[in-house]
Amino acid sequence: MDEFTRIEADAHRGAMGHNNLSEPTQAQKLAGNYKVGRTTLHGMAIAIEQPRGSFRSGIDAAGRPWQNRMSAHYGYLVGTTDNDGDELDVFIGYYSESRAAFVINQVNQQTGAFDEHKIMLGFPDSQAASCAYLESYHRGWQGLGDIVSISIPQLKWWAKHGNHTKPINAAILPILGYDNMNKVMWDGESPIGKTYDGLLYDIRRHDENGLMYDPLSVTDILDDAEGVYTFDALVTPFAKLERKMQILQSVMERTGGTVKPVTMQITEPFKQRGTANVAVVYELSDGQTLSIFFHNPDVTPQKIVPTDDLISWKWMLNKKDVTIVAAPERGVDLNVREVVNRLMRLAERNSATFQRANAKRSARMQAIETLKAAIAEKEATLARLQRELEVRRVEKESTPSVPDSSGIVPATPISDPVAEPVTELAPEPAPEPIVVATAPPEPVADPISAETGEVVPDEIVVPEVIETPESSNPIPDDEFPLAAADLVPVTPAVVTVDPVVEASPARVEPMAMTDPVVDPVGELTSAPESQAEAEADVAEVPAPAEVATKAAVEPAATSEPTPVEQSALATPEPRAEMTADEAFLQSVIDGQVDIFDPALSANIEAILTRNPDNAEILAKWQRAVSTYTAAMLAAASQTLSN
Repeated sequence: MDEFTRIEADAHRGAMGHNNLSEPTQAQKLAGNYKVGRTTLHGMAIAIEQPRGSFRSGIDAAGRPWQNRMSAHYGYLVGTTDNDGDELDVFIGYYSESRAAFVINQVNQQTGAFDEHKIMLGFPDSQAASCAYLESYHRGWQGLGDIVSISIPQLKWWAKHGNHTKPINAAILPILGYDNMNKVMWDGESPIGKTYDGLLYDIRRHDENGLMYDPLSVTDILDDAEGVYTFDALVTPFAKLERKMQILQSVMERTGGTVKPVTMQITEPFKQRGTANVAVVYELSDGQTLSIFFHNPDVTPQKIVPTDDLISWKWMLNKKDVTIVAAPERGVDLNVREVVNRLMRLAERNSATFQRANAKRSARMQAIETLKAAIAEKEATLARLQRELEVRRVEKESTPSVPDSSGIVPATPISDPVAEPVTELAPEPAPEPIVVATAPPEPVADPISAETGEVVPDEIVVPEVIETPESSNPIPDDEFPLAAADLVPVTPAVVTVDPVVEASPARVEPMAMTDPVVDPVGELTSAPESQAEAEADVAEVPAPAEVATKAAVEPAATSEPTPVEQSALATPEPRAEMTADEAFLQSVIDGQVDIFDPALSANIEAILTRNPDNAEILAKWQRAVSTYTAAMLAAASQTLSN
């Protein structure tokens, strides 16, 4: 009877097994007063309470009954004590020959704190062990903590000397013990007493690092070497070695079924353990590698001469050393072709698992590379923003800012050109008018300068003339609109400019969005040559009932009279009320809004987006932006000074 059959029979000798014994009551289960199946595994005594496929039931702390179907034999290690006061619980799987043990640190589902240990024996890997554990509980079970892989000698030491009140940690366990090794014997191309599948299983069972699924490359070989040699004497042996390895590759192509060799690489001579070596790496069609290591074991192992014979001393399938399995003859009567046939058959049986493992690895590596690229991009963005912040800080420190009496730093005005005439000229902070005509409440006689030789009647008022440079006027003369003014009755006035012109009595009406014009009845004339002509002109033109109190007068371009056209006289239209956008911009200009409102900047930009062609709103928008920028700079300066 093999070990698996023996354990199966022992498991069903208990009261919960397939036999004629009556099933224990709930009270007997709680007290442990019923017959259990008893067996041994790896020299450890184990009591099996629930055979595989039986139902384990009970009542939880809330009084609710529960029942689970066991996916593996369930029992405990005899003579041990766990964190809960009972024995160490054990699950036994199908693979009793497995030399690895997996210990699960079970946690409390509500608190996540450590609860107890669950030992998983008879499982090929940690994935199979964790699946059997979860399948023995109800769906959604959250008690699986971390799982620790240890050897059987380590398990025996921990069960006897370990601290079972804390989660197990492989770092605190002693080193791996020594296991007895079984020799593999071959009858030509077939192993004696084993199948290829059984042989591959034994190799995987002792492959704790997964080397069977990691292909070997020439770079890996040279990186692990102690140094690389350059021998002139290797020219002839290298040529012979390459021809022999090509013959070996053709044998592999004939032997292989679904897996065949694709390329062959021969490394440069390298030093390993004080001996000169040469390695040959065959790359197979499914991504696996088959490698052969040669060395020179004569009295001069550190050099190779043309007469030296190279002997194969290590055979590797991927990164797993399979020499003891594939070539146990140790070079004595070794047929290299037979060894190649053995390895190719092992490679074919390992192909499916190898491809699955490398597909998962490729996905993990791709995810890692994606995360690395994202991290690098974020770091570059962070560095760029930090540089921009430093530049702005330096600019802020180097730019002098002198706040006015109100504590607000004046901002540089935005000088964007106005494309179209506006209905109402936006008031500037401190503009100087080119020509301003004022009328006092009572007529005042003021003679004209003696240079012109004119005599001004008592009822004529001379306006005050203020000249400013052309550069101070932000709007061209031909686009300067007339501003609406209150109409008051005054006497005719003559405005003196350079050259001197006489303003005829005229009525200036408020205009909508039209060019500035004057009444066709009046006209601008050049300065009269004599005093009599001037007096005659004044006597002929009747004085209007009303005249504008303020008007901008443009000097005549020539000495000839220049007619100025005006639209037909009409009843002045009342000025339209400000729109919501204009009112909002005006409130920004007047400082009636909170500049730290997060939505303020977006609202200002939205107004410009809604009114791209409205020149009046554009003018207000420019002033609002200037006011907002000045206020923000003043607040920043005050913060830095504090």
